[in-house]
Amino acid sequence: MRPEARFQAWSRLAGELRRGASAAKGNLLRKFEETIMAVTDSVADMLTIIRNGSRAKKEIVEVKGSKLAEGVLGIFKKEYFISNFKLMKDNKQGILRVYLKYAKDGAPAILGIKRISRPGLRIYKKADELPKVYGGLGIAIISTSKGLMADNEARDKKMGGEVLCYIW
Repeated sequence: MRPEARFQAWSRLAGELRRGASAAKGNLLRKFEETIMAVTDSVADMLTIIRNGSRAKKEIVEVKGSKLAEGVLGIFKKEYFISNFKLMKDNKQGILRVYLKYAKDGAPAILGIKRISRPGLRIYKKADELPKVYGGLGIAIISTSKGLMADNEARDKKMGGEVLCYIW
């Protein structure tokens, strides 16, 4: 965002807050953050939202929609880390509503999520080099030429690719 546009956004926000917009303060701040924050790693944002929601014992979290996010969430669902997810249509890219999963005692199904390959440092592995997360208790999400898949499926098909994240 250009410096003069950023200044105008700050000025507009400050003026609205001064005029007593205390009830809508959260919405204003969120709107302002959207105007100046460029998302460079949507997968990392999604994983962080899910991690934080799981730790805070939330039942539902919402993430920005994308085909990649849908693919990752599909694998999470198939591997029983989340209950379900739904694409909620809006006028933009859509929102994915993620239903988190918990045990009967309240323990989250997701104990940890870690982003591996990132925009600044891509991590690629051959089929025989694919990692086993916590000795097979977790999974790695692999982006292959045949689409997204869990590490065990990629090993079975003898396919390597980019290691997106670990979940356990």
